[in-house]
Amino acid sequence: MKKERKLYKIGQLSDFLGITQRTIRYYDQYGLLPYVKRSQGGVRLFDDADIMIITKVRQMQKNTDFSLDKIREELFKESESNTQKMAIVTDATAILSGAYSDHQLIYQTSPLSQSTVDIWETKEMLFNASSTVEQIRSLYENLISQGVQKIFSVHTGSYYSTDYAIAKQASQGLPVQVVDSYSFGAGLGLLVEQIAHGIIKKESNTQLELLISKQVPLIYQIGFFDQSQYLLLGNHHVKRNAIQNELSHSFFNFKPVFICRDAKQKICIENCFSTKVAALEFIQEMVQLEFALRVRYINRILISYYHLSEDAEALFEYIRQVFPHTQLNLVKMSDPASIEIGPKAITLSII
Repeated sequence: MKKERKLYKIGQLSDFLGITQRTIRYYDQYGLLPYVKRSQGGVRLFDDADIMIITKVRQMQKNTDFSLDKIREELFKESESNTQKMAIVTDATAILSGAYSDHQLIYQTSPLSQSTVDIWETKEMLFNASSTVEQIRSLYENLISQGVQKIFSVHTGSYYSTDYAIAKQASQGLPVQVVDSYSFGAGLGLLVEQIAHGIIKKESNTQLELLISKQVPLIYQIGFFDQSQYLLLGNHHVKRNAIQNELSHSFFNFKPVFICRDAKQKICIENCFSTKVAALEFIQEMVQLEFALRVRYINRILISYYHLSEDAEALFEYIRQVFPHTQLNLVKMSDPASIEIGPKAITLSII
């Protein structure tokens, strides 16, 4: 079985584990494999977390006299009714669809106070700005004082921000589970909303932890900048001669397309194009390829944009036609979220 695949069909799983497909279906029907995914054609799809669960089930069947009911209870702590009041804390740069805004579950750290103009005039200073330990701990303590008993603190990937490390420090001695999303922006937002959905369903802590472990590897992000000059954070006031000015102008007009394929790979520039149309067509092709690699499974897609509303709407319409059964949202980035990408950008995030 190819380990680069994120999802596996039942035949692949059967061959890898050396058990029958019938046994795997029975475990699924018995509730031992929560969150098993299905392709758009209804085919069961499994991941590495399912492999670990089946391995544990087989070991417990071999080493104990537990019934499958008891094994399920031991694995997922089902006897612990989830009556805890929970909340989610995430970064100001997380891009949310707003689907769970009525549930008062999600709390973002304080957004930057500067206007859009100020943000981009002082981008070099603000790019690495993070909340302080004191600010994050104060938010935790305020939620706990309101009766919250468990907090999932979900943050931009530690590759890209210090917020995860700061949250780990701020959470000492508090009922807080800090989560590294290995993503940013809308990818972070999709994970946060998946956790919110699990909390609303009253799932146990163990089930929510399993949900997170199964969702993080599936976050995929792709997008483009309208002008590559926003990638360059150095001194733009350096004097250039006429030739350098012409070359710089030509270079700045290229549209770099970036990809963050999964939790194990950092964001990278995948390609560059001279027009927005070519960049958007490439994004469409890459989404189709990702869909094939996932064995035709996509749960949710969130398209976010800053300034490029018409191009984002065109991409939204294309994706809606190609994936008519997938939940799809189009969201304008907030000012803080735009800092991570650029003032003229579109991102497409999948989970």
